[in-house]
Amino acid sequence: MKHQNQNYKRGQSSNDFEPGKYGKHWNDIEFQLMTGAKAKTPLAPATQPIIGTLCVGGKQIELTFSETNKIITELAQGQQAHTTAKRLGQLEQGMGTYRG
Repeated sequence: MKHQNQNYKRGQSSNDFEPGKYGKHWNDIEFQLMTGAKAKTPLAPATQPIIGTLCVGGKQIELTFSETNKIITELAQGQQAHTTAKRLGQLEQGMGTYRG
């Protein structure tokens, strides 16, 4: 009998997917592209048009390109800070970010 390689199945989705194991809001995070006048023309006082709407936990926030870049940067820094703090054993109560 010939050996069958089952490794190709790794990484594929299955019916036992549980979005809750990724966090309370994981299933409710999405980005909707803006169309129409708001996507073409900046609304004062902004100097950029709105590129889309970020939806998280039932809340919707319209964002410009610069605002999306700021969110991406802040979240990446937050992930890096958490990873570093975890490695240094600084995730205990009272060891949070210094806000001097």
